[in-house]
Amino acid sequence: MSGLLLVALVEFSLDDPEASRRYEDEALALRAALGDAAPVARVIEVHEV
Repeated sequence: MSGLLLVALVEFSLDDPEASRRYEDEALALRAALGDAAPVARVIEVHEV
């Protein structure tokens, strides 16, 4: 297994009524960008700001 680590930080305001949808959109875009690595990609932590 490769030692590659990808970290993506995406911040959303708590006041954003569409934050949940935007988070899902970002997750889909990241998985698409990862291509073959997508099945092993996972969210480690989510923090609301």
